[in-house]
Amino acid sequence: MVQHIYGNANVLSDNRKPNMFINELKMYVDYLRKEITDSVQITHSQTKKWNVFKKMYLKE
Repeated sequence: MVQHIYGNANVLSDNRKPNMFINELKMYVDYLRKEITDSVQITHSQTKKWNVFKKMYLKE
């Protein structure tokens, strides 16, 4: 670690970690997409539920 502090060695890995916000947003979009595609008949209550979900998690 001391070598890293003084610039003589790199102890950090170069692996890129995905952004947590992007992962969470992707999870919400996938959930909403699955809910919509799995529904056989769309009712008014489902539409209302999806709109609330969209407003809460997928802010425009």
